[in-house]
Amino acid sequence: MKISAIILAAGSSSRLGRAKQLLKYKNKSFIQHLIEKLEKIGISNPIIVLGARYANIHQHLNEIAFKGIVVENKQWEEGMSTSLIKGLSSLDTTSDAALLCLTDQPLIPQSHYQKLLASFEKEQKLIVSFYNNSPGVPALIPRKYFDEILQLKGQGGAKYILKKYRAESLMIPCKEAELDVDTEEDYRRIVDAN
Repeated sequence: MKISAIILAAGSSSRLGRAKQLLKYKNKSFIQHLIEKLEKIGISNPIIVLGARYANIHQHLNEIAFKGIVVENKQWEEGMSTSLIKGLSSLDTTSDAALLCLTDQPLIPQSHYQKLLASFEKEQKLIVSFYNNSPGVPALIPRKYFDEILQLKGQGGAKYILKKYRAESLMIPCKEAELDVDTEEDYRRIVDAN
């Protein structure tokens, strides 16, 4: 069974005013933390979808010797679905599922990503993080949903699929995912959390 990871990192961080992918947490960028967590659970070549601030983030990935695939989404302003489609379209055809991740949830422990993978190996169905009384990412999406995702439009992204198929998915609680970064205040809370 082959599981690939897609890191959605194309947003402009408009409310923050700078690239949240590059924010520092424990002396490493958010994006570096996520890449390292994925490596430790056996996913060494994730696909990273970039859009806004492409040059800065791509340069940082070169500096940290990132070995995965970087995909540029020039339509990032049209919504998260465009990044999701770019990522899925770049997947190896032998991938059985895609682990969707965001860079702005640095408090999610490596153990949670491991739980998602282990659950998929047992259940082989939609495996979703659950927080704020709702399904969300990180989520492991089996190939059978890919065609429907490739038809998505606009801002919705994976949330539409996660809600639509909620009854047939396995949800794994993840309180740490509640705190993501959209503002400087959010970032201060992340830094102060440790």
